[in-house]
Amino acid sequence: MIDFKQIKKLIIEPTLKKLNLGSIEFEQLLMHTLEAETNYGCFLKQKEGDCLGVFLMHPNLHSEIWHVFLPNRNDLMTIVSSVFNIYRVPDQNRLIYDLQYATLMAALHYARNESLVRNLSSMTQVKAHYKNFWNKPKRAEILPFVKIQPISWTEPPL
Repeated sequence: MIDFKQIKKLIIEPTLKKLNLGSIEFEQLLMHTLEAETNYGCFLKQKEGDCLGVFLMHPNLHSEIWHVFLPNRNDLMTIVSSVFNIYRVPDQNRLIYDLQYATLMAALHYARNESLVRNLSSMTQVKAHYKNFWNKPKRAEILPFVKIQPISWTEPPL
């Protein structure tokens, strides 16, 4: 299991900052997704399915972000290429071995609904948004929540 404080401080916060999406709401949403999908990185591939990486992103979603979302968001495409040095669609297996890339892709998925994410004001709303937006039917299994995480993210779930 990845130490949740380290992944937040060393991966999630810097990735969001580079994308100009740095906010407590985005951080909480990504931390909750990480917790709910893989229990903070216990799995890198879905046990019975195609989802990959610490956020368990489906390959179809990965492709959709690159071929549908990013071409319509020049601001984000410019950041992805100039700041993250990604100039062509990476192989989906990069979600497994590159934590920053997996975080980038999860953040880009949530950036599709940026105004809604920035208005999340409680963990109940964070969890509801995760459940409704990350896990579309037939995309991935909706996993049960381990424990209601305090909004400050000061302790890992038991």
